[in-house]
Amino acid sequence: MTPTRRLAPLLALLVAALLAAGCSSDGSDGGGGGRAGGGDGITAERVTVPVPATEDQAALYFRLRNDGDTDDELVGATAEGAGSVSIHRSEVTEDGLARMVEQDSVAVPAGGTVDFETGGLHLMILDPPPLAAGDTVTVTLRFRHAPDLRVDAAVVEPGADDEEHQHG
Repeated sequence: MTPTRRLAPLLALLVAALLAAGCSSDGSDGGGGGRAGGGDGITAERVTVPVPATEDQAALYFRLRNDGDTDDELVGATAEGAGSVSIHRSEVTEDGLARMVEQDSVAVPAGGTVDFETGGLHLMILDPPPLAAGDTVTVTLRFRHAPDLRVDAAVVEPGADDEEHQHG
């Protein structure tokens, strides 16, 4: 058997492996319905932006899952076409007034999840691009230790994200 014939099965296996790797996820969840990320690190699930009531800000809701062995922190985010993105927590004051409090970071414990949802933690997108139901917004989540996580948030009708978070 010639050396070329002996290498043919090995080359075929190598080509198949490279093709399979090329078909793997790039970290985008394809519109908010699935998971973004991969491996044993941090992933984002159910990433949605309700159609905003005003043109100057929009909320971003999702679940972070840390399948790794190391605690981490969400320290910031950016959104394509937007002015800025900040982390907020909604709370009710002693007077019964609702307010948003900006957060410097949010802990993402090893083996745990953190929900960003209506009435709690969420990201505020300031000066977003025009958003309509069915659109997507590409957001990059920044962590203290994990690599940046790029996700595509599905723009949904108001209330659709609440239903998904309660039943998903």
